[in-house]
Amino acid sequence: MNSEKVYKVETSDKQVFEMNSEDISQSITLSEQVDDLEDRHPHLLLEPIQIPNVNGEIMQLVVKWCYFSRVDCPNTSRWCADFLKILTKNELNGFISAADELIIPSIIHETKYEMMRRVESMTPGLIQSCLEIPGTSGLNGGPNKSKIMVKYRRK
Repeated sequence: MNSEKVYKVETSDKQVFEMNSEDISQSITLSEQVDDLEDRHPHLLLEPIQIPNVNGEIMQLVVKWCYFSRVDCPNTSRWCADFLKILTKNELNGFISAADELIIPSIIHETKYEMMRRVESMTPGLIQSCLEIPGTSGLNGGPNKSKIMVKYRRK
């Protein structure tokens, strides 16, 4: 029989997820909140821990990530790369924001490599348009090409 503690977390859109203590420990933010509540206000742990800056769709991905991290050794499988490859641009951005908000080092580390993989596969024009760099629609000297002038002063 597993006596692992289970905690509830509630997202910005009022979705509630259950996470065991091992999954919670993957998040520095959540583990510090749980530790603080256990020390000072253990009765509050009966209520969900509020996560105001993460929505339910993204939290579902976070919970899934934590589960896979717990049951499968990332050093011997490619599940993390496969997991990240299927995320849309918006899901990946939300996932990175959630990892930053919840301080989940494994997600932060792995998404860095996924972002590099995605950028490497892009053309320079697509990178510029994704970054919304002004004046870059004419990449080869067209009418919208940005001009930068540098003036030097002689002493």
